[in-house]
Amino acid sequence: MNVVLLFAWGLLAARAAGRTWASTLRIGMVDALLGLVVVVANALIK
Repeated sequence: MNVVLLFAWGLLAARAAGRTWASTLRIGMVDALLGLVVVVANALIK
């Protein structure tokens, strides 16, 4: 769920900044990927 929210916030922020749709999707994917990295790191720490 958090990864989906990060993707959506990335999309909204990029579109508000006037980015193209291709750039917006890349930014959203990077935000989601960062969220996944945090989830995996958290799982490895515990």
